[in-house]
Amino acid sequence: MAYIRVVVIEDCPPTLEGLRVILAREADITVVGEACSGREGLHLVGELAPDVVLLDVNLPDMDGLVVLRRLREAYPEVRVLMVSAYLDAKYVCGALLDGAAGYVYKDERLRELGELVRRVARGEQLWTKEQVAQARHWQEVEDKLGRLTGREREVLGLVAQGKGNQAIASLLSLTKHTVEYHLSNILRKLRVASRLEAALWVKEHRLEERLGDEEGESTRKN
Repeated sequence: MAYIRVVVIEDCPPTLEGLRVILAREADITVVGEACSGREGLHLVGELAPDVVLLDVNLPDMDGLVVLRRLREAYPEVRVLMVSAYLDAKYVCGALLDGAAGYVYKDERLRELGELVRRVARGEQLWTKEQVAQARHWQEVEDKLGRLTGREREVLGLVAQGKGNQAIASLLSLTKHTVEYHLSNILRKLRVASRLEAALWVKEHRLEERLGDEEGESTRKN
């Protein structure tokens, strides 16, 4: 019998044990290696040459999407299935764009894991229509965010905090007119009609931490 060789990269011991137990029931699948960090996982894949890698998004030493990219670059023949508890669209989008064969939520389809591993090993893509739509939406968010300059991101971050133009001007050492100019550009680039819609867009997509901070702003250029 030809076994499907699997490496599991997962830092949560109970989850790792659960995956091990599920796959041990499958006569044609064997777990040849387990790693609890990204670096260890990359080393094991290079050493063991598995057919399929089960990869968590949340690892202690590096982002799982970084591990995915490195795996796809170094071992393009190895198929990678993301197995994660995170439902965040940015992870789904990143996994899809970076070449994963699918993204499985830990609390949903793990009872099907054996069959999912077989499908991945055969070269199938497991992406659902909902995941593809979610990834496309997140990519649109990233595209809009990418159109903003650094200063516009700072202004948008303060708008999302509920600060008015005069307060933003004081915090960023700008004139109120300059803040209004930046805000006009922000609304146009985000394709929203008001500062309220811009603030809601930030909160809806949980982008607050990516929009700069207030420290050291007075030394930056307008």
